Amino acid sequence: MTPLERLMYIQGQKCFFCQKVIPENEASVEHLVASSKGGANSEDNCVACCKSLNTLLGSRPLKEKLRILLDQKGRFKCPVTKTSDSPAKVKSVKVKAVKVKSVKVISEPKETLKITGTTLAVVPDISLDDKLATVVDFLSKHDSNRPGKLQALCNAVTTRFKKLLEENERVAILEQLRARGYIMVENGKVTYQLPCKSDKKPAKTTQPKSAKKSTLF
Repeated sequence: MTPLERLMYIQGQKCFFCQKVIPENEASVEHLVASSKGGANSEDNCVACCKSLNTLLGSRPLKEKLRILLDQKGRFKCPVTKTSDSPAKVKSVKVKAVKVKSVKVISEPKETLKITGTTLAVVPDISLDDKLATVVDFLSKHDSNRPGKLQALCNAVTTRFKKLLEENERVAILEQLRARGYIMVENGKVTYQLPCKSDKKPAKTTQPKSAKKSTLF
């Protein structure tokens, strides 16, 4: 530990004269009796203060230094350009970057979810058209477990994609289901008229540039 660090520790990181916190880069050792006048380097003759005040006091006689302090009449402030109330400067810590290998999404993930008692595989991020087709395929295969209410259908669609589905995507999927006649909603209840497996895949959906609020909600 250097003499300056020891003095700063003893003084609680504060200036000996104004009792304000000194930034680490502004601290210096002040000899009450200047070294040029025979002052010792002991802790009895040394204090920590800001560099600006150290320069101001310089090698003046102790009597003159005391007069400068007394002339402040209890309102002493260190003549430092930076605010003396600022906390001690914290040294920046460099964080070493760690290279992460890319993860390839496989077609059949191990993780599974349960919706109304049926286990479903988690699927990777896909296009809106494929998400729509996935929902239609699921509803077609599980006619006995189809949600009977609109809110339950919304929850099932959200959970089907592990809650990673954007709100506008969920609304778009439900709107397309209704627009194509796959579902009919009346008083919050849902009935289904899904296409047979032999039907061709529906044409791609297009999202409007400025989507209006869905009437499903």
